[in-house]
Amino acid sequence: MDLASRLEALIEPALNDLGYTVVEILIIGSGRLKLDMSIERLDHEPVTVADCVKANREISALMDVEDPIKSSYILEVSSPGIERPLVKKKDFKRFVGEKVKIKTHEFVEERKRFAGILQAADDEKIVLTLGENDITPDGSTSVEIFYDQIQRAKLNPDFKI
Repeated sequence: MDLASRLEALIEPALNDLGYTVVEILIIGSGRLKLDMSIERLDHEPVTVADCVKANREISALMDVEDPIKSSYILEVSSPGIERPLVKKKDFKRFVGEKVKIKTHEFVEERKRFAGILQAADDEKIVLTLGENDITPDGSTSVEIFYDQIQRAKLNPDFKI
């Protein structure tokens, strides 16, 4: 289990008790680490600065007791933002019908970058309906992508002014 997964397993129960869940943990650097954690509320209301402060205090106290990282580190807790990353299978299932951007580790339908509507998500893969005038080499307007092929995925909301 990698460090981010161990940290999430340690932190998630305490955050759940406060009404939050971990969206993503990024570990940046090699000397003094920066732990960049994004959280969301279990009720799906917007995350406020007060929420981030509350979660940060809980995480800091827990990590001081459990000491999962022996070196010094900087902890940042934030909302996932409007271009929320899709990390877990449950994220993909929750956001079916939304616009997303996907980057894959390997070529799928002769490319690695996709944008479109997340049409379906099950326990093995997602189905993405591609944007207008975007087709696969075989003429299809949708593509299946397995979770293990996904490098990065995020919401891609429309901005209307």
